[in-house]
Amino acid sequence: MTVDEFVNSEGVQAFSEQLSEKFACSLEKAVEWAQRSSRPAMRIPIEFLFTGGGNTLPMVRALATYTPYDWDYNMSEPDFDSWPALSENASSRQLVVAVGGAMLELPKVTVPE
Repeated sequence: MTVDEFVNSEGVQAFSEQLSEKFACSLEKAVEWAQRSSRPAMRIPIEFLFTGGGNTLPMVRALATYTPYDWDYNMSEPDFDSWPALSENASSRQLVVAVGGAMLELPKVTVPE
């Protein structure tokens, strides 16, 4: 299977659409916060930092390119490969964890009464 066949496959297209919808919801909240927090003479930019194993996928990279809001954006590209590993068995890329993708599955924590 070629990269083009993979990217254009039905499953990947569906995943891409769902990812785009979720990202748009998050971005809307970020823009609302930035608008409230900015001063008239200086808009606070929104910074993108894509993490995890799929951070280089074309549909992930496209999220930062085609934004639905007129705002200032920065793309952060830290050099994850130069970060130290936690242990001999840990990959340096595993230091960055995309918690947002797991939020729905995380156990709910409440303060005891």
